[in-house]
Amino acid sequence: MANPNQNPATGEQSDELRNLRSTVPRMMEPMSVPSSSAEAVFSTVRESTKAAYSEVREYKYLATDEQSTKIFERAKHSRKENPKGIKPWRARDDPDWLTPDT
Repeated sequence: MANPNQNPATGEQSDELRNLRSTVPRMMEPMSVPSSSAEAVFSTVRESTKAAYSEVREYKYLATDEQSTKIFERAKHSRKENPKGIKPWRARDDPDWLTPDT
């Protein structure tokens, strides 16, 4: 379930991170499909590489924007103040974590 106090950009960042996990397999997929020519393979690999680059660039932008930086600094400060008091997050505790907020 979505956290009503969560910044929408943070949710977008987690969606982008989840998407990045499949970037390399999607980038390499054209090489696993039989093709009529080396030029066709090269063209599809080039296009998938461009798409992967765009995804990485978008995630980097989201991870380094002002709001994310504030969140990461707050988390760093919290860990420093209470290093053993942070409860680890478990996917089973939030069954809707894969459902994007739309």
